[in-house]
Amino acid sequence: MKKKLVILLMCVSVSIGMLGCSGGDTKSKDNKQESAEEQTPASPADQDTADDNVKQSETGPAEQPKEEMPAGDYKDTGDGTMYIACADETSEDGKVPVIYTKEGAAVIMIEVNTKGFDGSKQSYIYVDGLLAAQEQLSDSSYSVDLGDDAIAVGTHKVEVMQYADDEPTGDVVTYKSASYEVKAE
Repeated sequence: MKKKLVILLMCVSVSIGMLGCSGGDTKSKDNKQESAEEQTPASPADQDTADDNVKQSETGPAEQPKEEMPAGDYKDTGDGTMYIACADETSEDGKVPVIYTKEGAAVIMIEVNTKGFDGSKQSYIYVDGLLAAQEQLSDSSYSVDLGDDAIAVGTHKVEVMQYADDEPTGDVVTYKSASYEVKAE
């Protein structure tokens, strides 16, 4: 009998504990309506602001514009080599690898391979003149996700640059480039 009573008390204790920890909302319906009324904007101007806030939260944070590569007529300079690899092809020996895409493709990945780069410097990877990534590269392989215009049908250029002061405002100490072509499947 004692065992049954102890088990019953334990079950009741656990049940009460679970109810207390359920995290349920304890507000009544009246309190919820009052809260909703308090949050409703009073004037049309407030309504516009509230609508704007809702739109921002629905779409998430605004996408930051990508940095453009500093203007200039760059030529291969600096130590090391760079090539890109995609699918079964590479840009080694001046080749232009071809990527076949299906309509509606969102992202394609390429590998940027470097050898002999100065690993103490920040490398800036640009695709079609827009910054795609920043990474410390030396004898490296780095994956770059391509999207939007970078996977449109046509020929695209990947450029890797290193600057004397690790900032795009400094003198270019390394510049390497390669191209890839996108064709519809």
